[in-house]
Amino acid sequence: MEDNKTDKEEPKTHEEASMYKEQNLPGAFDLFNPSWEAFKKNWVIFVFGIFVPILAILMFVVILEIAVHFTLTTDSSSWTSKSVTTTANILSVILGAGAIFFAIPLSCSLYYYVKLQSAKGVKLRYWPSLKTSLHFFWRMLGLVITRFFIILVGFILFIVPGFFMIRRYMMAPYFLVDEDIGINEAMKKSVAVSHNFSEALWGIIGVNVLFSVLGNIPVLGYVIDIAFSVSYSCATAVRYLQIKTA
Repeated sequence: MEDNKTDKEEPKTHEEASMYKEQNLPGAFDLFNPSWEAFKKNWVIFVFGIFVPILAILMFVVILEIAVHFTLTTDSSSWTSKSVTTTANILSVILGAGAIFFAIPLSCSLYYYVKLQSAKGVKLRYWPSLKTSLHFFWRMLGLVITRFFIILVGFILFIVPGFFMIRRYMMAPYFLVDEDIGINEAMKKSVAVSHNFSEALWGIIGVNVLFSVLGNIPVLGYVIDIAFSVSYSCATAVRYLQIKTA
């Protein structure tokens, strides 16, 4: 009798086992606290090592464009104005391209590495972390570009497929960094996880969509955006570790 009871309590198929594991995972809103604790662990790197450099580059591009506009509206016929305009445009293109093709992927490599280590409770230093993240740079660049176009095509196809693509490849960067594997293998593992832990990943997407909507509230939206971006920044890394240990 006891053997029969035990057999009934155990999942009999892979799908049942995956569902059982998924039900044991905390809800998406329960990730706020562990995500915040992970962020605090290495907040200096998050703020000054990742966000500030990217914002500085993009802000410089904006300033250059404003300078171009101001020059054109004041005296667009003079040789000086044309020279300033040409130089500013060239610098804008160079810096913009640098931000897109180098700084952002480099920051992504560092960002995912720091998020993962923070979720593990590891205290990091900036330069050693940057050096380690360089190991993943080219693969992360390829993954960022590949995911971008896949998700873009998904959104072009009636929007809904785009959200499915986000869910399918959400965990790919963490597999790449954590297991030091290639782009294709990381994406395949992410797809497998997205099937086995679909609800757990949809929950994160739902929270992001919710706070994106709340972020449109006048004035208050800016506060919500900042608070959410900080407190939930490590949620996917926390979820990745939960799935790995489920």
